[in-house]
Amino acid sequence: MNVIFLDFDGVLDTIHYNTDLDVEKRIKILKNICKELNAKVVIEASAKEAIDEAKKEGYDCVLIDTAGRMQDNEPLMKSLAKLVDINQPDAILFVGEALTGNDSVDQLTKFNQALIDNSKKDNPRTIDGILLTKFDTVDDKVGAALTMVYTTGKPIVYVGTGQKYINLKKLNVNNVLIS
Repeated sequence: MNVIFLDFDGVLDTIHYNTDLDVEKRIKILKNICKELNAKVVIEASAKEAIDEAKKEGYDCVLIDTAGRMQDNEPLMKSLAKLVDINQPDAILFVGEALTGNDSVDQLTKFNQALIDNSKKDNPRTIDGILLTKFDTVDDKVGAALTMVYTTGKPIVYVGTGQKYINLKKLNVNNVLIS
Protein backbone atom coordinates (compact mmCIF):
# COMPACT_ATOMS: atom_id res chain seq x y z
CA MET A 1 0.00 0.00 0.00
CA ASN A 2 1.30 3.45 -0.79
CA VAL A 3 -0.24 6.47 0.89
CA ILE A 4 0.26 10.10 -0.02
CA PHE A 5 -0.11 12.59 2.80
CA LEU A 6 -1.35 15.93 1.49
CA ASP A 7 0.38 17.84 4.23
CA PHE A 8 -0.75 21.45 4.54
CA ASP A 9 2.31 23.62 5.09
CA GLY A 10 4.34 20.95 6.89
CA VAL A 11 1.74 20.21 9.58
CA LEU A 12 2.76 16.56 9.77
CA ASP A 13 6.32 17.67 10.51
CA THR A 14 5.14 19.15 13.80
CA ILE A 15 4.06 15.75 15.08
CA HIS A 16 7.60 14.80 15.92
CA TYR A 17 10.24 17.28 14.90
CA ASN A 18 11.07 20.91 14.38
CA THR A 19 10.44 22.07 10.79
CA ASP A 20 13.42 24.45 10.90
CA LEU A 21 15.96 21.63 10.75
CA ASP A 22 18.07 21.11 7.64
CA VAL A 23 17.57 18.09 5.39
CA GLU A 24 20.41 16.00 6.83
CA LYS A 25 19.11 16.41 10.38
CA ARG A 26 15.56 15.60 9.25
CA ILE A 27 16.76 12.41 7.58
CA LYS A 28 18.62 11.40 10.74
CA ILE A 29 15.52 12.05 12.86
CA LEU A 30 13.34 10.18 10.37
CA LYS A 31 15.69 7.19 10.51
CA ASN A 32 15.47 7.19 14.31
CA ILE A 33 11.68 7.34 14.18
CA CYS A 34 11.56 4.49 11.68
CA LYS A 35 13.90 2.45 13.87
CA GLU A 36 11.43 2.89 16.76
CA LEU A 37 8.59 1.80 14.48
CA ASN A 38 10.52 -1.10 12.91
CA ALA A 39 10.24 0.60 9.52
CA LYS A 40 12.74 1.46 6.81
CA VAL A 41 13.54 4.89 5.43
CA VAL A 42 13.89 4.97 1.67
CA ILE A 43 15.41 8.21 0.45
CA GLU A 44 14.98 8.32 -3.31
CA ALA A 45 14.84 10.98 -5.98
CA SER A 46 11.14 10.41 -6.60
CA ALA A 47 8.09 8.84 -5.04
CA LYS A 48 8.01 6.30 -7.88
CA GLU A 49 11.58 5.21 -7.11
CA ALA A 50 10.72 4.89 -3.41
CA ILE A 51 7.66 2.77 -4.21
CA ASP A 52 9.68 0.56 -6.57
CA GLU A 53 12.44 0.14 -3.94
CA ALA A 54 9.89 -0.73 -1.25
CA LYS A 55 8.28 -3.34 -3.51
CA LYS A 56 11.69 -4.82 -4.29
CA GLU A 57 12.49 -5.02 -0.56
CA GLY A 58 9.10 -6.58 0.26
CA TYR A 59 7.55 -3.66 2.14
CA ASP A 60 3.81 -3.35 1.78
CA CYS A 61 3.37 0.28 2.82
CA VAL A 62 5.01 3.47 1.60
CA LEU A 63 4.20 6.84 3.14
CA ILE A 64 4.86 9.83 0.92
CA ASP A 65 4.83 13.15 2.75
CA THR A 66 4.46 16.02 0.30
CA ALA A 67 6.31 18.31 2.74
CA GLY A 68 3.67 20.97 2.99
CA ARG A 69 1.62 22.57 0.23
CA MET A 70 -0.25 25.82 0.28
CA GLN A 71 -3.62 25.33 -1.36
CA ASP A 72 -3.37 28.63 -3.26
CA ASN A 73 0.08 27.91 -4.75
CA GLU A 74 -0.82 26.77 -8.27
CA PRO A 75 2.58 25.31 -9.28
CA LEU A 76 2.69 23.19 -6.11
CA MET A 77 -0.89 22.02 -6.63
CA LYS A 78 -0.08 21.04 -10.23
CA SER A 79 2.93 19.04 -9.09
CA LEU A 80 0.80 17.39 -6.41
CA ALA A 81 -1.82 16.30 -8.95
CA LYS A 82 1.00 14.97 -11.16
CA LEU A 83 2.43 13.06 -8.19
CA VAL A 84 -0.95 11.44 -7.61
CA ASP A 85 -1.49 10.70 -11.34
CA ILE A 86 1.92 9.05 -11.74
CA ASN A 87 2.06 7.05 -8.52
CA GLN A 88 -1.59 6.01 -8.17
CA PRO A 89 -1.58 5.79 -4.36
CA ASP A 90 -3.83 3.39 -2.52
CA ALA A 91 -4.89 6.21 -0.22
CA ILE A 92 -4.60 9.99 -0.17
CA LEU A 93 -4.84 11.57 3.26
CA PHE A 94 -5.23 15.28 3.82
CA VAL A 95 -3.21 16.36 6.89
CA GLY A 96 -4.32 19.48 8.70
CA GLU A 97 -4.33 21.01 12.16
CA ALA A 98 -7.45 20.73 14.25
CA LEU A 99 -6.67 24.18 15.67
CA THR A 100 -7.17 26.01 12.38
CA GLY A 101 -10.95 25.73 12.60
CA ASN A 102 -12.85 26.71 9.48
CA ASP A 103 -9.62 27.53 7.62
CA SER A 104 -9.03 23.78 7.47
CA VAL A 105 -12.34 23.36 5.65
CA ASP A 106 -11.17 25.90 3.04
CA GLN A 107 -7.77 24.18 2.75
CA LEU A 108 -9.34 20.77 2.30
CA THR A 109 -11.87 21.98 -0.27
CA LYS A 110 -9.16 23.71 -2.30
CA PHE A 111 -6.85 20.68 -2.12
CA ASN A 112 -9.60 18.47 -3.49
CA GLN A 113 -10.47 20.93 -6.24
CA ALA A 114 -6.79 21.32 -7.18
CA LEU A 115 -6.46 17.55 -7.52
CA ILE A 116 -9.46 17.55 -9.86
CA ASP A 117 -8.48 20.64 -11.87
CA ASN A 118 -4.83 19.68 -12.37
CA SER A 119 -5.16 15.97 -13.03
CA LYS A 120 -4.56 14.61 -16.52
CA LYS A 121 -6.82 11.62 -15.78
CA ASP A 122 -10.41 11.29 -16.97
CA ASN A 123 -11.48 10.28 -13.47
CA PRO A 124 -9.22 12.32 -11.13
CA ARG A 125 -8.49 11.17 -7.59
CA THR A 126 -9.39 13.24 -4.56
CA ILE A 127 -8.61 12.69 -0.92
CA ASP A 128 -9.69 9.44 0.71
CA GLY A 129 -9.53 10.58 4.30
CA ILE A 130 -8.37 13.16 6.78
CA LEU A 131 -5.63 13.17 9.42
CA LEU A 132 -6.04 15.97 11.97
CA THR A 133 -3.09 16.84 14.18
CA LYS A 134 -3.35 18.59 17.56
CA PHE A 135 -6.78 17.04 18.03
CA ASP A 136 -6.16 16.75 21.77
CA THR A 137 -6.23 20.55 22.03
CA VAL A 138 -9.69 21.25 20.62
CA ASP A 139 -11.82 19.91 23.50
CA ASP A 140 -15.46 20.33 22.52
CA LYS A 141 -14.75 22.62 19.54
CA VAL A 142 -15.03 19.95 16.86
CA GLY A 143 -17.31 21.87 14.51
CA ALA A 144 -14.67 22.34 11.80
CA ALA A 145 -13.78 18.65 11.92
CA LEU A 146 -17.44 17.73 11.47
CA THR A 147 -17.76 20.25 8.63
CA MET A 148 -14.71 18.73 6.89
CA VAL A 149 -16.36 15.32 6.99
CA TYR A 150 -19.72 16.69 5.90
CA THR A 151 -18.26 18.79 3.06
CA THR A 152 -16.12 16.04 1.55
CA GLY A 153 -18.01 12.92 2.59
CA LYS A 154 -14.60 11.55 3.65
CA PRO A 155 -13.78 10.26 7.13
CA ILE A 156 -11.31 11.52 9.66
CA VAL A 157 -9.08 8.46 9.61
CA TYR A 158 -6.54 9.48 12.24
CA VAL A 159 -6.11 12.19 14.82
CA GLY A 160 -2.86 13.34 16.37
CA THR A 161 -3.02 13.53 20.16
CA GLY A 162 0.64 14.17 21.02
CA GLN A 163 4.15 14.69 19.74
CA LYS A 164 5.06 11.14 18.67
CA TYR A 165 3.86 8.89 15.88
CA ILE A 166 2.46 6.51 18.48
CA ASN A 167 0.06 9.35 19.29
CA LEU A 168 -1.67 8.97 15.93
CA LYS A 169 -4.99 7.37 16.85
CA LYS A 170 -8.05 6.25 14.98
CA LEU A 171 -10.83 8.72 15.64
CA ASN A 172 -13.20 7.52 18.35
CA VAL A 173 -16.55 8.95 17.23
CA ASN A 174 -18.20 8.12 20.55
CA ASN A 175 -15.72 10.36 22.39
CA VAL A 176 -16.52 13.22 20.00
CA LEU A 177 -20.26 12.75 20.46
CA ILE A 178 -19.91 12.78 24.25
CA SER A 179 -18.01 16.10 24.23
